[in-house]
Amino acid sequence: MDAGAEVRTRARGMSAAVEGVFRGVLPQAPPLPLVAFVGAPEIQNALGHFLRTRKDALPCNSVGITEPENARKLFPPRKRDVDYSAAVETHAREIFQAGGGGGAGSLQESMPTMEGTGLDSQGAGQPSVDGCVKTRWFEKHRKCHPASVALFVRYADFVGDPQQWTATVSAVETVSSAARQRGARVCVCVLRSPGPEPLKLPDDRVSAVRRRMDGDAKPVLLCDPDSKEDLSSLGDVLLELSSFYYRSLVQRLRKRMEQVVQQSKRRSQKSQKNDPTSSGRREREFLRLRARILVKIGTMCEFTQDWHNSLQSYKQAYNLVGDLFSASQNSVGMASVIEMGVCYLQEAREALSVAESLAAKVATLLLIQHN
Repeated sequence: MDAGAEVRTRARGMSAAVEGVFRGVLPQAPPLPLVAFVGAPEIQNALGHFLRTRKDALPCNSVGITEPENARKLFPPRKRDVDYSAAVETHAREIFQAGGGGGAGSLQESMPTMEGTGLDSQGAGQPSVDGCVKTRWFEKHRKCHPASVALFVRYADFVGDPQQWTATVSAVETVSSAARQRGARVCVCVLRSPGPEPLKLPDDRVSAVRRRMDGDAKPVLLCDPDSKEDLSSLGDVLLELSSFYYRSLVQRLRKRMEQVVQQSKRRSQKSQKNDPTSSGRREREFLRLRARILVKIGTMCEFTQDWHNSLQSYKQAYNLVGDLFSASQNSVGMASVIEMGVCYLQEAREALSVAESLAAKVATLLLIQHN
């Protein structure tokens, strides 16, 4: 099969896949913060509807589970941490099974790198990126990964006998440990029941609960499910915790962007000296990775309604996608369209699809700012 026929065959097969993954990849409607409820299933639907339809503050979407033991389903560990931890554990097991001694120093010297996880040892992305952005990433942050969690506890359990108190503390520790995997924050909401109960929680037990929570703000609230004022206060607290979560993700992504830019410069210099023919491919990989990070930054800024920074991130991503499209057209002749397992027709088609979505997103944000 000649080069032209091979290009046409591969392009036909890739067309449908690229359309399904990258076309319209950026949802145009601004996202809403996602919060989680743990416990008290009888009030979750009503509370979720209340937070979703608020007029005096930013609405929130919600997900809920019944038992604190299932909180880890809401906060799966980051893929990078799972992959690297598994690599370290497997490597250490192989060392000791082989009888390798020498103490911690020799083990540290032979530790596996993060090459297979998309990151290097400093956390910067390796140039092995599968597309600029993926639809699934937006969906999971809009519907699956909550930014904050409200743990509902009965007042009788909070101030009850040692057995009830132990169960309450265990629930707080379980939920806090699960939320810690993704940097989410926890709010403990003590539900009042009808009756002449005091309007203040015991200070010693509040302090004991806060010691088991993460972060500077460790809210422990007394809430009446039938009081709109109490529900509004709970919504404000969850919104504040969610904003902190999204802002921390933006800072983390910006730091990663700096690392990627530095690594790109280092690898570009090495490629020009050692392997000039592969420098173009590496350049495209880094352009794709930088565009992906900028799109993520823009999305996280949207969660907090930071329209200015979101718009700037999307504009920068659009420019990088344009550079990626230009770099994909640098090959001359049909024989060079497929090189090192990369189809430049696929890259160009992907770049056009992402650029179209980014242009629509920028227009949407400009209209929001104007209004």
